[in-house]
Formats: sequence, structure tokens, C-alpha cells
Amino acid sequence: MHTRYTFAAVVMFLLVLLASCGKVASTATPVPPTDVPTSPTVTEASPIDVPLTPTGTKASPTDAPLAPTATEASPPDAPLPLAVTEASPTNTPVPAPPAVQDGARIRSADGMTMLLVPGGTFSMGSTDAEIEDALARCREAYRYCNLDFYGREAPQHTVFLDSFWIDQTEVTNAQFRRCAEAGVCEAPTICTEGEPTYGDVSKADHPVVCVDWHDAQTFCEWAGARLPTEAEWEYAARGPDGSLYPWGNERGGPWQNFCDASCGEAWADGAMNDGHAKTSPVDNYPEGASWCGALDMAGNSYEWVADWMDSYTSEVQMNPTGSPTGRERILRSSSWVSFWDRARGATRDFVDPNSRYDHIGFRCAGDADMPESAASPSNQAAMVLVLGGKFEMGSDVSDGLAEEDEFPRHSVTLGGFCIDWTKVSNAQYTHCVAEGACRKSRYAQNSKYNGDDFSAVGVSWQDAADYFAW
Repeated sequence: MHTRYTFAAVVMFLLVLLASCGKVASTATPVPPTDVPTSPTVTEASPIDVPLTPTGTKASPTDAPLAPTATEASPPDAPLPLAVTEASPTNTPVPAPPAVQDGARIRSADGMTMLLVPGGTFSMGSTDAEIEDALARCREAYRYCNLDFYGREAPQHTVFLDSFWIDQTEVTNAQFRRCAEAGVCEAPTICTEGEPTYGDVSKADHPVVCVDWHDAQTFCEWAGARLPTEAEWEYAARGPDGSLYPWGNERGGPWQNFCDASCGEAWADGAMNDGHAKTSPVDNYPEGASWCGALDMAGNSYEWVADWMDSYTSEVQMNPTGSPTGRERILRSSSWVSFWDRARGATRDFVDPNSRYDHIGFRCAGDADMPESAASPSNQAAMVLVLGGKFEMGSDVSDGLAEEDEFPRHSVTLGGFCIDWTKVSNAQYTHCVAEGACRKSRYAQNSKYNGDDFSAVGVSWQDAADYFAW
């Protein structure tokens, strides 16, 4: 390689796709559930004055099955092909292609992958028998157990939901930093309890913590999304069949970041150790994915949802949003400080919305028809059509600035092809890494080069080829 083109051995790449460019004539429309009853009025109950107790230990397995039945609604129409606007023979860039409801899309504000959850019906909450079983497991391992805590999951009731989008992972420190640097979000540098990780560059891909409910709401709105409702969160975690845990009904496996041997708490489970004393990267447990592909729906950090804390009713509900008022906001999931069985998808907790703990984070959601400007299709970038033609490639010997490998100048004829509007960014390349199709960049942990909107560098020719194939 000639020194003229050497920059600290950093390799930058631009993907070129030799293909014809199709156009989209319409977008998919989500199909709502049919024959659903009229949504009942939600009766407000007084908030429960129970403190947040995100701690405990692993419970032993049981054979008690969970068997709520549910009917899933038809998913949205099949995905449509990438839309590309034909460019004129000038350097005028084309706009990004419109969002395609193909089951995954990238939110432009922060690079988050969003997953389309098809609308359907499920049994929300737990039966009395399931609550008794959960309480017994808690008491086997943890002394702070009471029926009031688990009783919040009753009565189990039927919920109808329209299709919606939900973030594949919890929002990371790197993603939250974009909002903070835009002057919209407040950098989470102070905790009500624990220590923030926001300033630790080695934890850029860990969930952002020490954010209160208002911080989470502000971020989601900035990103063109919103916080998920409690019902949406539970449906994304458990699915229409009402699995006990996000990954299914099996107990005891290494499918979440919970309080194991590295946790350091008195209730830690010494039989497992993932090497993370507290939070872990948000893609660290792919085996723990829920039915719709969402990660960390158990463990790593608790998650704020939109709802105020309120008691369940037995009435059938459609797209419930909870009480209009309250004192505490709902938390879902479990965290790195939780005992293993807190991973149950029906578990509810709540806390003052102004609390900032080092084990509370969040993810965002959106309606199925959320504005296209909020996201772009996963694994697809804006492309321009280069018209076919003939040109002179290389340089003449008379060009004093030319290098030897540019000789001789020769005629080349090409057919039309598409080319990416920009270089591949770190945010785009990271999605390939997250799916196991690409290797991490050499500079993935280097804050000088790993900004989400920076060009992907520190990748080899083979890495570029792997990305293209993905």
C-alpha cells in the first residue's frame, strides 16, 4: 500500500451493491385483532405503599406448568422490498428509503434495532397457583418475600393488543449519549442509589442506568418513540402462549444477567458466574431472547414502562394504558442484583418516578404506524442509482501526482448499479456483529473511533465482505 493512502493502518470501507433498484408502491398495514369486545373502563385503585425490593436468590425448579391460552392475531403483511430513489447524474444525494415493516428496523436517532410485535391476545398476570409457587421459590432463597409483592400479578385477565414496535435491547450508554450531546437529555452522572456507568467508556454497550422515569420518557420522545405500556412489555416478554420466562418455561439456565457469584451480595448464586459484577453488554445473552427476539427481558436492569402503579382488574382489556394518575411508576424485568427466579415475565415492581438506581434502565416502543422518520429498515442504507456508461479508468503517465498502480489509463464500460450514499457507520456494522455474522472492529472499544455515526474502521477486507453477505 502506498504511503499516500495509509492512515494508521485504519481500513474504511464502502459497500457497493451491483443490483437493480426496485421501488415500493405501498407499505404494510398491521392487522388488528378481530371480533374484540369494547374496551372497558379501567378503575383506579390507590397505590400500594410497598418499597422497591430488587434483591433475592435463585429458587429451585418445580414442575408446576404455566398454561394460559391465547389467540394470536394475524401479523402484518409480508415485508416489501427496499425503495431506492433514482438519482440524477449529479452529486445530489437521495433521501433514505422509507421504513419497511419487515419485522426489524433501525431507529435513525440512536441506531436502535426495533422489532415488530404482531398484535394478539394473551393472559396478563398470574393465577393464584402461580403466585403461590413464585412465593414459595422466593422463600427458599430470600428472606424478603411476601404475598403482597406477588399478589400484584392477580387477577390474571385477558388483554388484546394491536401490533407495536419494541426495542430489541435496553437503551445503552452510547445511545443515551447521543441524546445528551444533542442537549435534550441530562447525562446520568448521579445516582439515588449505586454508581452510574455512563462515563465508563468500557461500558458503552451496557444499559444506561441511574435514569429516572422522566429521563427515559424524554429519551424515547427524542428518538421518535415512547415508553412501552406495561401490557406491551409483558406481551413482548411472554408472548401469546404466556411463557413463564422470556425464553420459555425452563428454569435454572444461564440466560440472564442476575446476581450470580460475581454479584457480591449475600444472596448471590455461587453456582454460576458470567464475570459481570453488575451490568453486562445488552447483547450478552442471545439464548435468553423472547419469542419476538427481544433481549434482556429478564436480568441486566429493571425497565421503566409508561404506566402508573395500579391494581389489576379481571375485566377484558384492549390496549390498556393503566391508571391516569398515581404516585409510583411500574418497573418490569429484573436486574443484575436480582435472584434468578425474579426473571418471571409477570413480575411487577414499582418505585417513585424520580428514583435513579444503578439497576434501573429502560427500552422504547412505538405504535405499528410510527412515523417513518423515526426509523429505517434494518440492514439497509440509503442508496443511489449510478447510471451505466463508459469512462476512462486510471491515470495517464503524464500525471505527476499519479501512483504506478494507476497506470495505464483504460476505457471501462459499466451497466447501471446501486451504491451506498455514505460509508458504513459503526451503528450499522454493530448490527452485523450483534447477529454473529461479523467480527468486532479492532477499535470497537476505542472512544476515538467508535462513535455510532462514525465510519466503521479497523475492519479487514474479509470483514467488509462478511458485512456485505449479511
